[in-house]
Amino acid sequence: MACEAMRKTLNSVAMDGKIIVGEGEQGTTDLLYRGVLFLERLTFRWADVVIATNESYRAVALSRGGKQADDVVVVRSGPDLTRFPRPDLTAERTAGRLRIAYLGVMGPQDGIDHALRALAVLAEQRADWRATFGGAGDVRGAMRGLAGDGRRHVTVTSAERIPKDAARRACLRAVVEEKTGAGGFNARAAGGQQSSQLRPLAEANALLVVPEGEAAALPGTEYEAILLAEPR
Repeated sequence: MACEAMRKTLNSVAMDGKIIVGEGEQGTTDLLYRGVLFLERLTFRWADVVIATNESYRAVALSRGGKQADDVVVVRSGPDLTRFPRPDLTAERTAGRLRIAYLGVMGPQDGIDHALRALAVLAEQRADWRATFGGAGDVRGAMRGLAGDGRRHVTVTSAERIPKDAARRACLRAVVEEKTGAGGFNARAAGGQQSSQLRPLAEANALLVVPEGEAAALPGTEYEAILLAEPR
């Protein structure tokens, strides 16, 4: 019943193609699944030695592959943990210090910029923490620049209504521009505020700080803005 409901929902999506839901009751998909298992068994049978990246894949080779334990070797694809001794953090914990860490891919879709901007706001409120980011990716260089920049705070006038959750203080992505002739700065929304929208992430040059209790940034109202780049 669940598979039929899923197929009905997916078939309502406009697309050019055929949807096959891989459940065991359907003859076509059951045949495909059995075929993949057969090819997997052949692969294991032809191999003299199997190299697995962790214990989970080793278990697959022993169970589904029928290999002998002596013929399966685990070679970790991660770092050698013996080369990374655990530091003694007793003093920091006793002092009540917080440690924040990120280790992973640094791509445009991973939201590292959100984390850094959130930490910039946190740094204004408390100093009993330390953050470490480690990894590689397309935006690593840009994130190092974002983390090292001395952010300038300016007062801006909102040029439009930008909705937000009234119960929370929010840092809205915005485009800050110099007012023509009059001096000062105007701010407008940098597109949508959802983290999945990459264009607003690239367009924003500031974070518009709107306090809790307000359901939106209102046009003509002055707010604090944290500049991520120089105003346009």
